[in-house]
Amino acid sequence: MSSYFHERDLGHPYYVANADTSNIGANGGIYNWAGRGYPDVSANGANYRMFTNLTDYHYYGTSLAAPLWASVATLINEDRALAGKGLIGFVNPTLYENAWAMKDIMNGSNPNCGSSGFAAVEGWDPVTGLGTPDCPKLLRLFMGLP
Repeated sequence: MSSYFHERDLGHPYYVANADTSNIGANGGIYNWAGRGYPDVSANGANYRMFTNLTDYHYYGTSLAAPLWASVATLINEDRALAGKGLIGFVNPTLYENAWAMKDIMNGSNPNCGSSGFAAVEGWDPVTGLGTPDCPKLLRLFMGLP
């Protein structure tokens, strides 16, 4: 990772615990509140259907959400290539500067590991990051960049 992005990310107000650490898990939770927050983005990783040997399975988890994000980035890169533009590259700075291009998730939580976890709230949160992809808005954002 380049030092430019590392320094920029660490200085972003959404990455660091606030002064009274009220943006961390219950009773301190299981969270590195002295460092960078996670995740940056999210996607629905629930109830994905897959057929194997003619059997309908339903899967859950982050291993489903990550490829969804990769697919969104690939589709945007394809449209940019058709327009003679380069790849979108490291998207975090652009997403944090343009959170309007994301679908903010404001309800739900992630209880686990003996903790009540984190609550999804307006804006960045440790459950959903900036939110889920709003594909038309993301495409408009990235097509508008050089």
